[in-house]
Amino acid sequence: MFHRSYFDPFRPFYPIGNSKAINLAEYLPPEIDVDALLLGCGDVRNILFRLFSEFDSGYTASATRKYSFTCCDIDPGIIARNILILAMIMNKEDVKSIWSIYYDFLIPDKCSVSLKKYVEQLLCSADTIESWSNSDIGKILKI
Repeated sequence: MFHRSYFDPFRPFYPIGNSKAINLAEYLPPEIDVDALLLGCGDVRNILFRLFSEFDSGYTASATRKYSFTCCDIDPGIIARNILILAMIMNKEDVKSIWSIYYDFLIPDKCSVSLKKYVEQLLCSADTIESWSNSDIGKILKI
């Protein structure tokens, strides 16, 4: 499942996006499930904004809504970073640590310990496609 990744110096690099977050299901009634294909997805801000908007809205029908997001990007590092951040969120990691790992150029020691822990867990899970599918994270984040 591992493969070499190359940095393309001629392609624009947007580590934290270059546009505002959008609500991916803004015009869907709350009783309809969300199945979204995100091409050139970049970071996870649109997914997180959608979920925040959903749970902040107070709709009772929204509690049963199912979500499926398919994310594609030309840069495998973007997908890897998104998986890392979603894994940290699902494991209820400290928000300050997530913020530092996602946005800060220099990561504090405490956060680097957390980052190393998650990277090691994800690497173990990603040994093969079967090991990923059978892992706790792989049951939620499909590859």
